[in-house]
Amino acid sequence: MSRSVEASDYLLKPSIDTIFGCQWGTAIPLVVTGSVAIEPYIQVASIQAAGIMKKHEWRENTEEGETRLVTATRHAGKWKLRSRLKKETEWTEHPVIPLGDLETLHELISNKYQRQRAPYEQVLEIEALIALAKPSN
Repeated sequence: MSRSVEASDYLLKPSIDTIFGCQWGTAIPLVVTGSVAIEPYIQVASIQAAGIMKKHEWRENTEEGETRLVTATRHAGKWKLRSRLKKETEWTEHPVIPLGDLETLHELISNKYQRQRAPYEQVLEIEALIALAKPSN
């Protein structure tokens, strides 16, 4: 006995494109009680992982020669930055991200965008934050 395949019978198969934030994934048919509905693969728009927290990390040397560890996260459309010296155990939260760190973050995300590891919208968001952080003359 065969039955018709419905839209609810398809699952979104994560692909390398989906993992890196592209718009398309591949839909595959579900197994239906011992039989597989043989249908050609189709392309469906995937739900972007907008709610997933993305973390960007870097290290830099301070004027005193110590290593400073920095972590910037984007969650729910908001950027947060925290840092600590390598020898310390407690992180310092920065409610306002300093201009120097924004510029470093911009360079980091721009490089990731060129390698298709970050969306262009994040580059634009950081550029807007930099424009707001710069003193107006």
